[in-house]
Amino acid sequence: MNQPTNQPMNQGESAAAIRAAVAQRIRETMQRRGLSGAELARRLGVSQPTIHAWVNGAHGLRRQNIRRLAAELGVDPAWLEFGADREAEARAADTTELAFLRLYRELDDDGQAAVLRLMTALGRGGKPG
Repeated sequence: MNQPTNQPMNQGESAAAIRAAVAQRIRETMQRRGLSGAELARRLGVSQPTIHAWVNGAHGLRRQNIRRLAAELGVDPAWLEFGADREAEARAADTTELAFLRLYRELDDDGQAAVLRLMTALGRGGKPG
């Protein structure tokens, strides 16, 4: 059996690569738990094609679905989405960075998107707007 995919998401990864990494973690966890796509779909109240799309990386997951899926699979939502959650927290440069990471994770999809736009603009020397 393959080892769990614990590689953290790297800055600049393509959306397809990120979806593929998340899909791999879903597949591995389903296999370890002995869950079929049909059973997982039933438990989550979603269609089998939705589970199929997540497991194959065809579609990304909204934050709400990541939380629901992680709860059903018995894993940390941050691990499911990003890979090595504890590693990320352990590698935080200081308490401010750690606080930022934790607050970011509490945001809904729209909030996270807004923060990413702001940080991208600031990182490129632009002005937030």
